[in-house]
Amino acid sequence: MDAEVHDAVTVGPSTLINICGYLATECRAITNKEGENVQVHALLLEKVPVYIRNLILYEYEMYAELQCPHMLQILSARLMPEHSLLLIETRMCYGITLANLMHMYRQASVSIPEEFIWFLLVAVAEMLAELHDFTTRSGIERRCHFVTPYNIFLSVVGKVHIFPATESLSSVMCYGQQSYLAPELLDSSTMQVTPQSDIWSLGKLLSDMCLLLLPNNPESSPPSTNVCTISGIPGQQFTCSDDYTCLDSKFNNQISTHPCYSLLLTIIIGKCMSLDPQDRPLAEELLGFLPRDSFPSTYPIFKSVLGEFDPH
Repeated sequence: MDAEVHDAVTVGPSTLINICGYLATECRAITNKEGENVQVHALLLEKVPVYIRNLILYEYEMYAELQCPHMLQILSARLMPEHSLLLIETRMCYGITLANLMHMYRQASVSIPEEFIWFLLVAVAEMLAELHDFTTRSGIERRCHFVTPYNIFLSVVGKVHIFPATESLSSVMCYGQQSYLAPELLDSSTMQVTPQSDIWSLGKLLSDMCLLLLPNNPESSPPSTNVCTISGIPGQQFTCSDDYTCLDSKFNNQISTHPCYSLLLTIIIGKCMSLDPQDRPLAEELLGFLPRDSFPSTYPIFKSVLGEFDPH
């Protein structure tokens, strides 16, 4: 084990994440031999059968070949059997996670702009379209979960980068974040991620952005007065107006105002979260439906979004 990698794996502070259902540690940035600042993720495989280790390694090696602008680029992946580790080296993304951003909006009791939600929807759908095409051609049986607010990174230059890992909520053997797993995965013994389950996760992510919900908080339903329920979004209710649908949640008393979002966005969320996987649109179908030219290719997060919280 290289000294610089060893130091990167052992020093803190670190964040526990969960890749393929196994405990991992997201480590500090290091400078690699080429002089680049990179991020090293160490996946602890002590209790993982050897054949599963090899499958996980193969999956990450294949992701390293995927040149997707919205995916946090994987530079290398290698097993270290003597330490029961899989080291995954990625490029750095200087910025914050989507979860950080959602938390900031919650704390400030401010709605996330719909323009930003559309921007993120397009970026994630483009990534999923490329991922699904790549994994179909490569024959990969996916175990890595992509779509949660904790593994979507927002860079200082306004780009979206997604890394195939999810932050652990409780048990280290819990597969990803259960609130972002499609219903059919919760009932599955194989937990194999599919294009349809990705789309459900995307719908749940969009819904949580509208309602300012984070998965580490218990969700509660608002009172059922003057509301209609959108099929496929259990526990969430929508108050309808002429042209817009207000996503009304009494989830947190600190949120004094409730955002209003377009009916189109609400319909897309409902379609993505259809209980029947076959009723969900494919990522390519989503992109064909969205007027992508009307959305920005970058969203300068620190200037346009974080600036809303600047008291000056």
